[in-house]
Amino acid sequence: MAGGPEFQHYAELAFWLGCGPLAKLLVHLSERAARSEPLAEPTATTADAEVGAAKTTREYILYFDVWRSICVALVVITHSNEAYAEWNVFAVQAWVLPYLELISGTLCAVSKRGVLDYMAKLLLYTSAGCLMNLLACSARGSPQWWSDTALNVAFQLGFTFQLAIFGLLMAPLRWQLSDPQKASSRTRWNIGIFGSLALCLFGAILMEVLLNKSSEGLKSTTDYVLIPALECLLHVLMLCVLAEHLPMRWKGFLGHASWLFLYSTRLARRQPRPLGPELHLGEVFFWAFTTKLVPMAGQEAIGRVMTKLWPFLLVACGLLLRPGVFGRMDQYPWDSFADRVRMYLCEFIACMAFLTIPVSNLPDKLAFPQSWRRHMVWLNWWSLLAFMSHKAFYYLVDGIWPWYCMVLTVYGCAFLCFLVWRPREMEEAGENASWTGSPRAVELVQVSASFTSAEG
Repeated sequence: MAGGPEFQHYAELAFWLGCGPLAKLLVHLSERAARSEPLAEPTATTADAEVGAAKTTREYILYFDVWRSICVALVVITHSNEAYAEWNVFAVQAWVLPYLELISGTLCAVSKRGVLDYMAKLLLYTSAGCLMNLLACSARGSPQWWSDTALNVAFQLGFTFQLAIFGLLMAPLRWQLSDPQKASSRTRWNIGIFGSLALCLFGAILMEVLLNKSSEGLKSTTDYVLIPALECLLHVLMLCVLAEHLPMRWKGFLGHASWLFLYSTRLARRQPRPLGPELHLGEVFFWAFTTKLVPMAGQEAIGRVMTKLWPFLLVACGLLLRPGVFGRMDQYPWDSFADRVRMYLCEFIACMAFLTIPVSNLPDKLAFPQSWRRHMVWLNWWSLLAFMSHKAFYYLVDGIWPWYCMVLTVYGCAFLCFLVWRPREMEEAGENASWTGSPRAVELVQVSASFTSAEG
């Protein structure tokens, strides 16, 4: 390795750089690619209903866009100075990455893109960002990209890669729920697919249990890779089964079953890296995805309670955190069950508030000013470009500039995005009014009926 890259390093590099273009090529060449069925068009019969649905949609878009930008801004800081995350400043370990997963899962659930198209877009971002990191490593000469391809080249782009995988895993559930008349046959397919995969992993784990004679217990690969992967598949399998067999009046408990499974498995077993935290975030994605397709029972009431009691919940979360603790406990959880309860309870409160407060239907609920919507186009572009390129920039100037100058430079690029995608003035509200918001605005307005049903 010291002499230079070997074949396996080039193979890994080819994977990261080629997955995006290859996926995009498949989308263009395959006319028979599996595509999600389009969501229902709004069925409101009056202009007032359509305007109300559009208003709800706009609030959702603004809510997601602002929080995504905040989370990306904090990720930019973390990758320049890990101390903020390692000391858990503002409890960032409990909400920054989970919020990004909740946003991604919700938007994936209402997206009209086909499965391959959705994956291709994310994989294309992954490959583009990996290329930037590779060029920066090569230009600076340090770190050597082949010393750890996944860490030095992929790094933050592993997040977009895993989003593509999570979207693929959730596609069968959306396919199952898209047509009630075919739900039974599709459920059997989903149970067969995920059940077979789960049985294969269970068989591998069982063989390890029977054949392992070591007094140290299971191998780390089995304990920290196979078992978390099995739990992830069982989570998807459980959602597919419950979506079909729960009585209609109990369908709203599908989201509650998701978070109960998610956190009970994390409390039962400590699941550190290499795969535990990533799959934990994936199951947060599953929770948001399921909740958007089938709104949680009582979510409006939960949202109203959290809106009214948020100061007390904020203080409670602050007291749950152990003060003065150094380390990434989100990546290497506590050995103590009681400490894991404190950590995951704080995360659960933050995630439940994020999902339910927007649908609380309170006129005085916490909300971002609607005037911010006109700035979301350039801010979204900055968030995307900053996330993809900030690590490459850090490679180039690390050790030359202090960390805060690196961060401020990335933040300063937001002004360039403002100049390129500067906000336009909104037209006066009316039946044909247009507005500037997220690039997802047009798509989400078309499916505003789904938001209306979630609110009702």
